[in-house]
Amino acid sequence: MSESERRQHDRKLVTLQVDATTSKGHVTFYTSNMSRGGVYLNADEPAPPGTIMDLVLNLSGRPVKVKGEIRWSREASENRPAGMGVQIVEISEDDQKILDEFLSRL
Repeated sequence: MSESERRQHDRKLVTLQVDATTSKGHVTFYTSNMSRGGVYLNADEPAPPGTIMDLVLNLSGRPVKVKGEIRWSREASENRPAGMGVQIVEISEDDQKILDEFLSRL
């Protein structure tokens, strides 16, 4: 099964600031892409899979709070920057509506 067949939601290329709180403290990341169900975060030191993060997605001045779980991470290589794939595991109905509206405009 290809990666696109495994995905439940279409990815949109977008760079946004994301503020994260983890057991190690507060960190700011930037996205490369996102979907209704997850986000890719560029990270010099990616967290290991299974890590839970409280995230605030800054969507054109509208903060959307989500809880995310790191599903996979990778170190930097010649062709790709370091980062991690985060699945949204908790989001309020109101914030989901804001996220859906934002993604529909991309």
